[in-house]
Amino acid sequence: MLNQVYQRADALLFGRKTYEIFAGSWAAVADPSINPIAAALNTMPNYVASTTLTDPRWADTTVLSSEVAAAVGELKAKPGRELQVHGGGALIRWLLDSHLVDEITCSPSP
Repeated sequence: MLNQVYQRADALLFGRKTYEIFAGSWAAVADPSINPIAAALNTMPNYVASTTLTDPRWADTTVLSSEVAAAVGELKAKPGRELQVHGGGALIRWLLDSHLVDEITCSPSP
């Protein structure tokens, strides 16, 4: 079920803390092809809303440090599938306050 969630995404948006957790674990998977979640996370673009992260080490990562609302709006406007946020309580609250959330989906616990 969780595999299908990631398959709906074209890109992921993280706050800095969640990005560091994901990058520290998922980017280190030796062979992402054996895990569909690792494969998705390591092949799609990652965007990080942060004013403190300057040197992202996870492949295909872009830091959004200024005009974040405009940048997120542009990402959302791209044709394709979903721009997903996983974790990131502060980021999610900011996105909600900025009216940049279209849908909230909660995955069931295993």
